[in-house]
Parts: sequence; structure tokens; C-alpha cells
Amino acid sequence: MNGGNPNLKPEKAETWSVGSSIHPHSIPGLSADITYFNINYRNRVAQPVANFVDAFSNSLYAPFLTLSPTPGEVNSAVASTTTGLSNFTDNPFDPSNVIGIVGDEYANVANQHVHGVDLDVDYDLSNIGIPAVADLNWAWLASNQRSEPGAPIQKLAGTLYYAPTNRVRFGIAHEDDEFSASAFVNYIDSETDTDVPLGTRIGSMATVDIAGRYRPQISGFGSGLELSLSVQNLLDAHPPHQVPLSDSDVPYDSNNYSAVGRFVSITVSKKL
Repeated sequence: MNGGNPNLKPEKAETWSVGSSIHPHSIPGLSADITYFNINYRNRVAQPVANFVDAFSNSLYAPFLTLSPTPGEVNSAVASTTTGLSNFTDNPFDPSNVIGIVGDEYANVANQHVHGVDLDVDYDLSNIGIPAVADLNWAWLASNQRSEPGAPIQKLAGTLYYAPTNRVRFGIAHEDDEFSASAFVNYIDSETDTDVPLGTRIGSMATVDIAGRYRPQISGFGSGLELSLSVQNLLDAHPPHQVPLSDSDVPYDSNNYSAVGRFVSITVSKKL
């Protein structure tokens, strides 16, 4: 049995964070903001049984297992589903032959701990004679989860389909009344595919984005004219490959990496 559960309760969490903003007088134009956050979730909603086969041999799943159910209990379980019974045997369904019912409905069973650091650094390069601003943003994340009381702790951040451990964006931008331009590098850390034995390391991904805008400061017909160019994933980087578990799965982490290649956008506009 799986699916919804009308007896679910609200998830709860205890959170705290501390931050600092730095503007050193000895380095004009430099500013940095750093924040550390810590979140402890309780009673998170999750499906408690990770593997139906293990449910019959692992005592951890005993609260979610009904052994030797009566035909009435079996028929009640089937009736409670929205899709009905799927019989994968070659024999007619007989409730008296069912050896057990695994209750894998969503339940308030998981505890989760998430903590991380956000760092943002800006530096006005005009202080060294360059009319531009450099920006660095770095996010570090660590998280783990206990799926139910007594279960082993499972690492989340840095594993397949969960948030990466490190994410970095660095670039330089210039802007004035007539012209603006920017170039940024985006980096997503490598991760571990925990769906395979011993785990397989999946490579990181880096992309480059550039953009420019020209607004001529002239009168007459050219007044209000603006030309813009944007190129995302300039180097046409591909997401790191992973071996899918089934033919219906895509061969990359679609939660964290984008399959969109080089994308060029040109815009011409005029204010009337």
C-alpha cells in the first residue's frame, strides 16, 4: 500500500542563523556578506519503506508490516487504493494467499538536519582603474536524513537528485548609460550516485554566460533604441552522464544540471 494518508500532521523545524557584513576601510570598494544557517526538521513527511523486499526481513519496518492478514484486511487494503489491485501473478487473486501487507503510505517519520554557508563578495574594480564590479557567490550545503526512528543516517547533499554540496557563481559586470556587459562562470559540484553499489562519483559542471546591452545616446530616430545580446552556456557544456536505472529515466541529474546547450538571444527594442 502506498499513497496519501489523511492522518498526516504538520512538519516541524527549529532554525537559527548568524550572519555578518564586512566592509573593510583598508580595501575601498570591497564588501562581503556571510551567513551560516542551521535547520532541524522533525516529523517530515516521507514514505517509510525504502524496499518492499526488506520489509519482510528488516525489523526496522515491523511497524509498517501486517503479517498473515485476514481476507477482510486484504480486501480493505485493496479498496483503500485509488488504482485498485495490480496482480502480477499468473493466478486469480485470492485474499487468503496474501502473506503480508506493507504499509508505505506517506507518514510523519523522517528527521532531517540541514546546515550551510552563503557567501557573497563584491568588489568595485574602479578602485584599481577598471570600470566594473566583480561578484562572487558561494553556497555550501550539508544535509542528512533519518527516514524513520532507528534507521541509519542517510547523506543527502552531494548525492544524486539532492542539492549539491558546493555551488559557485563568479563574474564581472560593467554598466553605464550607453553600454553594459557581463560575463559569469557557474559551477555545480560533483555528486555521488547512491543508487549503485559503493556509489559512483558523477562529475561537476561549469557553464559560462555572457550578456551585453548597447543604448546609443543620440537624438532623433535612434533615440530610445536598445540592442541586447545574451548567450547562456557559451561553451555548450553538457551535464555529466549517469547510468539510468530504467529506460524511462534521463541519463543525468535533471534536478541540478540543465540539458539546455548554448542558447543565444538577440533583442532589438525602441522606446517611443
